[in-house]
Amino acid sequence: LRLSARTFKAEVEQARGEIAALVARHKSRGTGLHRVEHTAQAAKAQREVSDMTNQLLKKNAETLKMATVETARESERGIVDIETLKQTNETLISTLDEVMRIQEEGRSKRKEAEAQLVQIEDAMRAKLLEMSRR
Repeated sequence: LRLSARTFKAEVEQARGEIAALVARHKSRGTGLHRVEHTAQAAKAQREVSDMTNQLLKKNAETLKMATVETARESERGIVDIETLKQTNETLISTLDEVMRIQEEGRSKRKEAEAQLVQIEDAMRAKLLEMSRR
């Protein structure tokens, strides 16, 4: 916004300088016909400067409005949307559920492995006992 204001001020100052230069040239010329012609040119230049100034004012006002409205929207939006928080929470709960399921599966598999290990040990003892009797 400050940049737009500075640009606008610079353009207005440039236009004023051009008008001043036209007026100075107008005064430096001596003949009446030249004066009339230069007065008409100066009036035309003044009109063009006024039109350009009006256009710039309208454009800057619209730019300021858009920037201000967008800034207000973003500042009211908040840092984190509630939908983001809901989704994050659901993901974390799902993760915890999955970890609990994996841990339960692990306990079950360890229990099964312990039972199989007991069977393997029993079979080994039985074979050793059988061999020691022969």
